[in-house]
This record gives sequence, C-alpha cells and structure tokens, in this order.
Amino acid sequence: MGDITIPADVWQHPLVWWLILAGVAFTIVVKFGSANAVTLTPFFRWWSERDARKIMRQAEIEAAALILNDQRVVALTNQVMGLVKQVQELTSELSTAHGEITSLRNEIASLRKELGDYRDEHPEL
Repeated sequence: MGDITIPADVWQHPLVWWLILAGVAFTIVVKFGSANAVTLTPFFRWWSERDARKIMRQAEIEAAALILNDQRVVALTNQVMGLVKQVQELTSELSTAHGEITSLRNEIASLRKELGDYRDEHPEL
C-alpha cells in the first residue's frame, strides 16, 4: 500500500479554513468559557432564546392574520348586507311593477270586452 499524500493546495479549500476556525473558537470557549462567562453570557442567552423568538414572531404573524381575517369578515359582511338591501329594494320594485302589470292587463281585458261589445252593437264597422 502506498503512502497517502496531502496535496499542497488543500489549504486553499474553504472547508479547511472553516474547520480550523471552528476548532479555534471551540478551544477559546472551552479554555476561557468559565473565566469569561460574564462576557459570553449574553451571546449564549441570545443563542438559546432564538427558538423562543421564532415562536413569538410566528405567533405575532398568526395574530395579525387573524385580525386581518376578522377585518375581511366584517367587510364581506357589510358587502353582503348591502347586497341584501339592494335585493329587497328590487323585490319591492318588482312586486310593485307586477301589481301594475296585472292592473294594466285587467284594464286591457276590459277595454277589449268593451271593444267587442261595441263591434257587436255596430256591425257596420
């Protein structure tokens, strides 16, 4: 089996630098973590509370969506009430028009009867 050689350009790969940086950061946290706990506490608190902040943001978004939905329901209800009012007005106008049409038909029928009677009385026409 041959020797394993590491190419010379391996140090140029970004993953290598990220691993080195992570190792240095981990070493600093382990070595000075207890001594600098006061300095690093806000960072650790911020890091540990990120899920809570995410949940709070989601709750705020959902609350805003509910408020917007309620506003839409109110607006749609108002529109439907306006449409109901218009339909009631049109129904009332239609019933009035229907009554007028019925009375006019009755009048036409009576006029036809009178015309028929007049023609019967005057056959020369």
